[in-house]
Amino acid sequence: MERVTHVEESEEALTQRLFRENSARVAMSLVDIAIRGSSERLRLDAGKYIVDRVLGKIGDDTHRADSPLEAMLRQMEVDVENAANAQPRK
Repeated sequence: MERVTHVEESEEALTQRLFRENSARVAMSLVDIAIRGSSERLRLDAGKYIVDRVLGKIGDDTHRADSPLEAMLRQMEVDVENAANAQPRK
């Protein structure tokens, strides 16, 4: 059907357009598998893929000062320190 309605598109352009148009739906499907997958292995693989795509694979420039992982770790440290220094409720 796509080939009939978009005859001028190359195979590569068609493929890229289809991926772009459906990427949000596929991402939500992957998140659903990571959360509700039928096996622990499936959930682990989907979760690892998502984390690697968002934060980068371990060892691949994850220790840059501006990496998302570093920023998340810095914020966690600040949050923990703030919680530890909070005044106890009376």
